[in-house]
Amino acid sequence: MTRQIAIAVLASVVAAGWVYWLAAWICTRVFFGRLQSGARSVVSCKTESARQSPRVSILKPVKGADDYTHENFASFCRQEYANYEILFGVRDESDPAVALIHRLAMEFPQTPIEVFVSQESLINPKCAILARLADAAGGEILVISDDDIRVSPDYLDRVIMPLDDPAVGWVTCPYRAMSPCGFGANLEGLHMDVVFLPAVILAHRLGQRIGMGATMAVRRADLIRAGGFAAIADYLMDDYQLASIIACLGLRGCLSTCIVDSTLGRTPVARQWGRELRWSRGIRVTCPAKYWGLLVTYPSVWAVLLIVAWQFAAISLVIFALTLAMRWLIALDVRRAIHGRPGIHVAWVPLRDLLSFITWCGGAWGRTIEWRGRRFRLESDGQLKPFSASAASATWFGRAVRRLDLYLRRKQGIFEFDARPQCLLRLSFGIADQRISLSDGTEILPGDRVCDLHFFNEHLPPIGSQGTDLAWAKLLRRRLYGSMASLAAFSRQDRRFDGIKAVRSNLALIPRRSIDRQIRQLASRLHFDLIKNETASTRLHRLHELGEDILIWALIKAFNPGGLRRGKIKRVRHSFFISRDMLEKSYPPETCDDPGDDEAVEDLAALKG
Repeated sequence: MTRQIAIAVLASVVAAGWVYWLAAWICTRVFFGRLQSGARSVVSCKTESARQSPRVSILKPVKGADDYTHENFASFCRQEYANYEILFGVRDESDPAVALIHRLAMEFPQTPIEVFVSQESLINPKCAILARLADAAGGEILVISDDDIRVSPDYLDRVIMPLDDPAVGWVTCPYRAMSPCGFGANLEGLHMDVVFLPAVILAHRLGQRIGMGATMAVRRADLIRAGGFAAIADYLMDDYQLASIIACLGLRGCLSTCIVDSTLGRTPVARQWGRELRWSRGIRVTCPAKYWGLLVTYPSVWAVLLIVAWQFAAISLVIFALTLAMRWLIALDVRRAIHGRPGIHVAWVPLRDLLSFITWCGGAWGRTIEWRGRRFRLESDGQLKPFSASAASATWFGRAVRRLDLYLRRKQGIFEFDARPQCLLRLSFGIADQRISLSDGTEILPGDRVCDLHFFNEHLPPIGSQGTDLAWAKLLRRRLYGSMASLAAFSRQDRRFDGIKAVRSNLALIPRRSIDRQIRQLASRLHFDLIKNETASTRLHRLHELGEDILIWALIKAFNPGGLRRGKIKRVRHSFFISRDMLEKSYPPETCDDPGDDEAVEDLAALKG
């Protein structure tokens, strides 16, 4: 009976794989049928494009150079589109790509080309570069493209054309393998052409969100409204995350009919394995449903297992032969449509499917990845954290609390308005439960919407075993003032603040009379009003506060155990309010991150434990 169940399950998965690949093949054929019409549309719109010609900024994050880098960059300088600039970004002035960029500027003097060095300490190094380039860009439209991409002269015309539709928020391009050299690179190219490309086309056809680093074109105004690159700076799959934050604005994506080339060169198998394993783990934590759905894309693997389960029955061998024939025929047709010729490496499709399945299995567990020479740990929501021995040896208690914290943040709608490590605050929106009169004359009535501040636990400076000291207080002061200035800037531009008259913060500290004075003084220096809570204290209310106290203790234990030096659980609550007008007045854009307030340092240092 068990064997029969196994046969039935495996046969069902193989059948699902046939359905998947036939659907992907049909969608791919339809897509390639649109390529010629897409090219004709661009030609017919040449006159209108020349007349409107919105300014385009091409953003190119760069790391290193190879034999193909110069020609890749040069292809962006040969665009038929007239009104554009190219901004290159590197992490280090000694990067070998810098010399190539300067040479490029001399070869194409008619194209505005600039190179910027970004040393901003964002977790995602690519986002750090893109944030620097976006600040310097002068275009209405930003086109982001990886450094290994090569394009045709009509690339910009075709990519930005869908953005004429106000409902389209981003445009992304499919890509094909070019110039593979060696066994590993040919396997990677085969995956790009006959596995990944049909999957992307089918996913887009089914309405799924698609974003690829080969090209992401967005309006500058939409990117600013979505929070900029700072909003995705902690995430691995920045291209997918960029599409996600633009989609939150109510806009949809477009898969361009322009296919770009990804130059592979020589790729060692070990490097390719690490890259695919990183992608696999990133998909698992970011899109778990899609990750498990990938199992149906390996029908040839399941057909082999079906042969074993069916004890080499004739019908199982026929199913295996039909499966291989289907995979080869589809791969031949897709490869011919992409490159004009199938290529001898299509014979490796069964091996490619097996390696993809092994990669899927490797990505099914583990959270450690290597990227750009650094090790990171992936969090449950796809965020990147620098890898450390302490994180690797975290106890079950710490992991459980972190998952609970993530769940509660999602449940309460708590979000990050500034994901930089220097920011100490997160936000949510709530309702005022009492009438409040602030010192600047702002009146808040019960039921009014207010913005709630929450500490960014992961970004709080760690407290040593001896408790807080002046060095810790200075660091906290600098980050706190900078966080408030960032909050003020966010409130000026984010529409969610429409109708918000005040910002509220609830602070729970261990009961010590000696710090009451410092609390009041610190609130005053930060331009907050300390408000007494007039809510009646009932048994249910006290029970709720006890639960909050236990949760706060657990969070400190997990994120900053040095703060539990006194070991108390019971806490006293302080409610702080600042009007939105006072916030924006007290923290203008030119606010210094370090105001040099020595008295504030003393007050912060007094908040030990």
